[in-house]
Amino acid sequence: MRFGDLLFGLSAQLQSILRIAPTVNGLGRQSDEASLVEALLSAPALEGHLKKFGADVGALKKALPNARLRSIASVLRIVRGTVWMPPPKSQSEEKLFASFVRYGSEELKSALEAAGLRLGDFMFYLAHGQAEKPTNDLPHDNGNGWAVRIVNDNYSPMEFVVGLLGKRFQLERAEAIKIMLKIHHEGSQDIPCAQYEKALEAAQQINAEARQQRIPLYAKVVAQQRAPRDGPRPAGSARP
Repeated sequence: MRFGDLLFGLSAQLQSILRIAPTVNGLGRQSDEASLVEALLSAPALEGHLKKFGADVGALKKALPNARLRSIASVLRIVRGTVWMPPPKSQSEEKLFASFVRYGSEELKSALEAAGLRLGDFMFYLAHGQAEKPTNDLPHDNGNGWAVRIVNDNYSPMEFVVGLLGKRFQLERAEAIKIMLKIHHEGSQDIPCAQYEKALEAAQQINAEARQQRIPLYAKVVAQQRAPRDGPRPAGSARP
């Protein structure tokens, strides 16, 4: 366990024992997770995103349990979860909601989904500014080959991206980390594939697994303009 995690755990325990509710930016003091989520649903920026997505905000609020749920420590964990997200460093409503989706109570997330909010799809909308479209199906006659393009966003955990890259493209961890950092810094990265069918299958599997985990990572198939000289080994090709 890292020292920072240990320090946070002790601090959260102390605040919980003393009932010191943390002040969350723009939302006042929040003493439990359900009240934090309710405040987020009412916050102008996030409420605007929800309405554009087609969610019934009133129904979502009604779906929250009447009994207050979880402790001050869970609120602190959600607030702390915004630290790993890119700048700005402020605890924006979008960041706090994304952190709730990652670290929050499964009971609360299930209540929102039962009320009609598909969290995986909404996180995609929040990250990419549009609803997800089916993984593209392109003509198969491209002579230069194919690639899976992984698109950067502000909410997909880096470790999740590294794990998927390793699993779907049979990459060593060091190589997967290198590609993840390129995605993060350059906005996207193309991973060559030997066959169109393998590229399409990899993109579909990445998107399906990410959405199942309520993560907005997005992959699509693109036609390569020319054969790559450097970069990742094409998936599906033999190792030298």
